[in-house]
Amino acid sequence: MSESITARLSEDDTINGKARIAALAAGSSVTPEQVGFVLYRSAGRLLVIGTRKPVDAATAALANQANINITSFVCDDDTDVPLLTGYLGNFELKVGEENPQVYDLVLDVGEMPLLQAEIAPPGYFAPGHDAAALQAAMDKLPELVGEFEKPRYFIYNTSLCAHGRSGVTACRRCIDACPTDAIISIGDSIEVNPNLCQGAGICATACPSGAIGYGYPQLAKTLQRTRQVLQSYYENSGSDAVILFHDAESGSEAVAAMATQLPGHVIPFEIEELGSV
Repeated sequence: MSESITARLSEDDTINGKARIAALAAGSSVTPEQVGFVLYRSAGRLLVIGTRKPVDAATAALANQANINITSFVCDDDTDVPLLTGYLGNFELKVGEENPQVYDLVLDVGEMPLLQAEIAPPGYFAPGHDAAALQAAMDKLPELVGEFEKPRYFIYNTSLCAHGRSGVTACRRCIDACPTDAIISIGDSIEVNPNLCQGAGICATACPSGAIGYGYPQLAKTLQRTRQVLQSYYENSGSDAVILFHDAESGSEAVAAMATQLPGHVIPFEIEELGSV
């Protein structure tokens, strides 16, 4: 948790407020062990794709970004429907029989997004008609040039997987549930693309055999941290504790905005991905 949030929470000098600060300090001593990293490399090759007017407008708005190299692709009635796949640093656009072209970033300003996953892959933005979302995407794009790491969220044990046997497909719950389209069938087992996986965690809750689960953050570490937070809170005379789980991105922003309004017994608990809760 950021120092600014802690500073705002410390303004509450009630018994519960002081107990909360002690609890947050106790919880910070427990850190999850990462089981691996996923690396993205982006050189700033940006594809702006859609119909003529929004493509031209977006291209003009981004023209002064020195670290972005823009390619425009206009889809009209005579254009073959393009096929887009990939993630930050490795998007491939294929049109008809042409060889695929590779891009690092995609700004999709078309009427319908080319990628239909519930959670879009890193580096892909499809704001639709939302002007605020379009501006937020254009503000974010220059920041996505360079090398980036994220945790490898999942663990997978092939021997426990009930996906198939002898070429006969059985369970496909994780494939159907994954909001990032990161899981595919490869015969009797599955394959998870770590670059598409964003830790939503639905696969872990859907899996009936325990073959796939959370590698980061680990359940044991989350439980240990929760216990230490609550133990410290009550040892410092706090009462009626409520744990407010939030993610490390948008959740932290929301907590920062309302920190001074949070009652003293509400303890913010930052976690990498809410799905792991």
